[in-house]
Amino acid sequence: DQCWGLGVGMEYSYTYYGEVWVGIPDVRKQVSGVAVRGDITFQVIDVDRVLAKFNSFEVGDMNGDLPCDRDAQLPVENWAPFPDPKDAKTILDPFRFNMIDVP
Repeated sequence: DQCWGLGVGMEYSYTYYGEVWVGIPDVRKQVSGVAVRGDITFQVIDVDRVLAKFNSFEVGDMNGDLPCDRDAQLPVENWAPFPDPKDAKTILDPFRFNMIDVP
């Protein structure tokens, strides 16, 4: 059986990166932003259920001039684990989600 192109009983690993930044680029190129990165593992339990777990999740911030290429990743240099252990536990604990077929 397949689950959305993923094989039941299989494990898949991916690298995740996400960012959000705010500023008014038309006025000035300075922005403030935060970025997250980490590895995530998916285990396909059956055709409807998937287990997921983030590993080595880090967060970084940036306050400065936006690179010329607005599609480039933020130039974050201060990557670190979550400073609050409760937040880290929330992110790093395994979680399950259900796949549904929506027409």
